[in-house]
Amino acid sequence: MKLMYLEIIETIMGTLFATNRGNVLKEIKSLKLDYHMNERTKAFCDLLNSEKDWTVKRIRQIARSNSHMFLLFSFFFPILTDKTMITLNEAISYAEQHFDETKDVFLDQLKETLGLERSCTTKELKQKLDEHPASKWFVSQVIDFPDMAKTVLIQGFDKICSFYKESGLIDENRDAVEKAMRGMKKPDFSDELAEVLHYYLKENVKSIEIVSLQNTMPFTIVHRKDLTVIGTRSLEVKNLFFGQHFASLGLSVLKDLSRLRILKLLSKEELYLDEIAKKLDLTKATVCHHVSMLHNLGFVVSEKRGVRTYFRLNRDNFERFLSILSKELRVSS
Repeated sequence: MKLMYLEIIETIMGTLFATNRGNVLKEIKSLKLDYHMNERTKAFCDLLNSEKDWTVKRIRQIARSNSHMFLLFSFFFPILTDKTMITLNEAISYAEQHFDETKDVFLDQLKETLGLERSCTTKELKQKLDEHPASKWFVSQVIDFPDMAKTVLIQGFDKICSFYKESGLIDENRDAVEKAMRGMKKPDFSDELAEVLHYYLKENVKSIEIVSLQNTMPFTIVHRKDLTVIGTRSLEVKNLFFGQHFASLGLSVLKDLSRLRILKLLSKEELYLDEIAKKLDLTKATVCHHVSMLHNLGFVVSEKRGVRTYFRLNRDNFERFLSILSKELRVSS
């Protein structure tokens, strides 16, 4: 296990937050959580949202589809590295030099997120993307016009990274990360980090990258080196937990009324898909989608009995997530 700080994460998550700022703040207020945006974060959001450059506009468009926005991380991360920190310039340079190989990783991750087999055809992928118009343009460029997609990715994020620097967040967060890393002893991490790792990691995850921190702009992500799981499948919580600015990722999953109804139902009894669909008057396909997402989040557990799979609420995990989320959001900025 090793510690690594990936600065590009901040700009990706910053873009998500800035683009969805109004909805995020509304959700935070509805939960009666104490959160106040600091001036540097506000400056970053204002710079990004007012930018007229067409590549930034395209990235903002992708950010309207939260689960797909995070997949852009695939382009920036060198899988094999001994470094403890990858700066913005290094990440963008890597994406520019390795676009052809990383675009295949991106497309594979996208297929998995959409519930498709990796062997599916381009036509099937594009048809599925009809349900996700905010992402469709960029993905179509990756498939049909990769040079155009590369221009959007590199030029757009180069501009966004300049906002990150101009706002002052880059210095603020580097200071916070350095301080936290100095306080972490290897191999014995802090009790808080150990608790998070215990909660979020599968037993078979052996190679981990940890990106810090809370209480500034960063969120924290636990990342598998093989890139098969990087917070995909609608940003599954067992692979990441949030700093105060980006609780939007968890909230975006929980604010759906159907998912909340399913959680409430499964808190009372174990049910299989057809039973859930009947009780909530939803289609089986809709229930399957929501239950799969909640299962990936660790909120729901399954047990196969004969030909049927039964689901129930994982109460401990769900309550622990809410506790961590609430604590992160209450940290003063």
